[in-house]
Amino acid sequence: MGLTFVETGNGMATLARALKIITLLLGFYLLCVVLLAGLVVVDYFALDTSSAWHVPKLIFLLLAATVGVFIVVVRGLFVSVRVRQKDLNGLPVSRAEQPALWQRVTALAETVGTRPPAEIRLVPQVNAAVLEHAHLMGLLPGKRRMMIGVPLMQALTVPELDAVLAHELGHYSDRHSRLAPLAGRARASVMGTLKAVSRQRTGGRFKWPGSDAYAALFHAYAGLVLRHTFAISREQEYAADRIAAQAGGRANAASALRKLPATDAAYDYYLNEFIGLGLRNKLVPPPPEVLGGFGRFLVDPERMKEMAELGDPDDSDEAHAFDSHPPIADRIAAIMTLPDDGRPPAEAAGGHETRAFALLHNPVAVLTALGIEMVGKHAAAAQVADWDTIARTARLGGAQENSKPIQHLVSSMIGRPARFTDFLALVEAGRLSEILERMDRTETAMRLKVPPPAQREFKKNALGRMLVGWAVFELVPSGRATIEHSWSGFGGEMKFAGLDDKALTEGVEALLTMWPDTALIRQVVPA
Repeated sequence: MGLTFVETGNGMATLARALKIITLLLGFYLLCVVLLAGLVVVDYFALDTSSAWHVPKLIFLLLAATVGVFIVVVRGLFVSVRVRQKDLNGLPVSRAEQPALWQRVTALAETVGTRPPAEIRLVPQVNAAVLEHAHLMGLLPGKRRMMIGVPLMQALTVPELDAVLAHELGHYSDRHSRLAPLAGRARASVMGTLKAVSRQRTGGRFKWPGSDAYAALFHAYAGLVLRHTFAISREQEYAADRIAAQAGGRANAASALRKLPATDAAYDYYLNEFIGLGLRNKLVPPPPEVLGGFGRFLVDPERMKEMAELGDPDDSDEAHAFDSHPPIADRIAAIMTLPDDGRPPAEAAGGHETRAFALLHNPVAVLTALGIEMVGKHAAAAQVADWDTIARTARLGGAQENSKPIQHLVSSMIGRPARFTDFLALVEAGRLSEILERMDRTETAMRLKVPPPAQREFKKNALGRMLVGWAVFELVPSGRATIEHSWSGFGGEMKFAGLDDKALTEGVEALLTMWPDTALIRQVVPA
């Protein structure tokens, strides 16, 4: 990282962008002043008793319209775009707490040609970002913060993370971060006015006079502001990508971008189906495991295969005028047009890749702090449990719920609380058809309006799911089977003593054939 560089011409380009945004912002203020002043002038003539416009009904409408525009203008002029300290999430880390990470960020800042951030925060998102609390709407520099997502560090190699951080620092080097408050102010102002207009148009029985007219006016100007500011943002992303490729290597910059969509999707899935699985059952993993589990999820062979199969980002995605970032496929293509720097991707360079998470000192403390932040208020109502307990509880709860209909049906047929073997006895007595007849029409069949002759197959499918649940609900508490947590599956994996793991599903399938056979399932669920 000894080479320092700054793209030539960036100062003039940044100045031009800043002037464009300032012009759009001043144009918005001028539009507000002119519209309000015009209405005040009209109000003055309407209130003049000698004027032909002095009509009570017209005066009321004009004054109401003026008040409505005044509310809209105030909402747009005084909207806040500053990030308050209490709104910042994550864990701020000092140089003493994370020396390797700070050293890397500082070295990258020197390479890129900018001053390093004053604060680094580790956050629980698949993201990295820069914030600069610039003054005078971005014209004067301010405190810089860098947000680094721990899930991102768990997914990327060290060189890939270098490219990502260099991209973010690249926004500093070209003073992009100072433009952000300007662009944010312009967008927030026009969006604030549109929100106020929308409330006036849909706020109940009273509709502000003239709201449709000035709504159309502000919509048109908002479109102009958004198109230009987002176009500037997209230009900045391409410029920062070039810096990322120079600092981290072309191949690593492209590789990091390729991984982002799959990592983001994997993280959403992990939170919904693993952390969410526990919370739905009032269980939560220990704080270090809330994020630590995602690191193991990412290196599970089946999950790695799934993520690899996602392939490159879709190159059919087209840039939209209101997108703040260009399509990832376009960004990768632009990076790959740069001269080959001879630096291979991390995997090819050293065989086994080293995840950037290894840069963290005392990772358990980091994971603990972020885990506590993530579960937050949910932890008070939940019990801490290991992954096996979460999987077992969820699988048993789902099994009990899914099997209730068939348990009740069999109980009504035999006149007492039923066990799984009671169902098998009914099947062996030739009463499977009767059971299917007694079953309610399945939800799928009703939605598809399946004719009665086809109902039997839908009922069999529903019955098969209920029977698996019923067997699980009886086998696990009795110790004949166990449920073990698995990152590859959802809800845990069943393990049977002395039997193949597929024995249960194969036994249920044999039950529901044209000539039901209970022999295999009785090996799994003995009397």
